[in-house]
Amino acid sequence: MKIFITGGTGFVGQVLIERLLEAGEELIVGVRSLERDKRRLPERVTVCEYPVSSSVLEGVDAIVNLAGAPVAGTRWTVDYKKRLVSSRVDLTRSIVEAAKGCKSPPKVLVSASAVGIYGNETQSRIDESGTQGSDFLAQLCKDWEREASEFPGRVVLARIGIVIGRGGGIVGTLAPIFSKGLGGPLGNGRQCLSWIHVEDLCSLVEFSLENEIAQGPVNAVAKEPITNKRFSESLARALGTKSRLAVPAFALKIRFGESARVMLANHSVVSTVQDQWGFDCKFTTIDEALASSV
Repeated sequence: MKIFITGGTGFVGQVLIERLLEAGEELIVGVRSLERDKRRLPERVTVCEYPVSSSVLEGVDAIVNLAGAPVAGTRWTVDYKKRLVSSRVDLTRSIVEAAKGCKSPPKVLVSASAVGIYGNETQSRIDESGTQGSDFLAQLCKDWEREASEFPGRVVLARIGIVIGRGGGIVGTLAPIFSKGLGGPLGNGRQCLSWIHVEDLCSLVEFSLENEIAQGPVNAVAKEPITNKRFSESLARALGTKSRLAVPAFALKIRFGESARVMLANHSVVSTVQDQWGFDCKFTTIDEALASSV
């Protein structure tokens, strides 16, 4: 396949690119700066700068849209909120418009979204049919998915949970802290988080590219949500240390403002659609996922 990818310099994008290259696929990667980003990508990929034209997508079989400025760990100023919208909603719109201008448009778009679409608090387990939220992040996801849904072909909307994997994502952020014995739960630790190993996420993307049954929203999460406390204990155990120091919710709110809500969110999200498609995650427990990631 000839595949166009956005977000290829990110944690998930880099893992996916390596897997697709190993499978013999031909890749074009969109970047914001050729000078800065080309060095972070394998020589075997073709690199082009945004905005993407129809001529770039002509002859492409599929698009994987992973681009987006980081949501967590950054204070959401007015300007940063505009960046979050631009890097997701506006970029997706521009790619879809370019695809519409092709004589022979790509056949499938796999576009990232997030479990944040269900809101900041899910009281019970929620699947793809669940009620969506109304806060900033939920609205951002809804707008993001709306633009992707205008694509002139098959569309898969991957609502991604917390991504676990070696060298990046939440493990890359927290492992240095936990290794020093300074890690612990966020807030009271009782809030649920829904997670997926990066290898399973990439497998789900590949499955979605290859199988016509894959269409519409799918929660990209492992079978079992876990509490933040459970995650912290498991990460500490994988690193051979202890989970000792809880981070109070008020401290996170002082440091990160509105974006602290993402770190304290209660997301008990599961997937019915994965079962309907016949897709199974390899990593089913947080212990084995983290053990492979440190």
